[in-house]
Amino acid sequence: MAFWRDVFCESNEPNAPSFGRVASGIALGTALVWITRIVWRTNTLPDFYGVGFFVAVLYGLSKTTTVFGDIFNKK
Repeated sequence: MAFWRDVFCESNEPNAPSFGRVASGIALGTALVWITRIVWRTNTLPDFYGVGFFVAVLYGLSKTTTVFGDIFNKK
């Protein structure tokens, strides 16, 4: 259980799950189910660029807000 908590938490806040990591995990899980269903029905692999981009954008947005928060909250 501690492994999964560490996966979804940032290193500077060990007990607080990161929105970017949790949202990326949910999006990745949903994408895996969706792609599995497509492959099951059509017997062909779909293009993975859109799924990868979607997951990366969720995590990137979260990290961007963290960086801007750190920049503007410095004293």
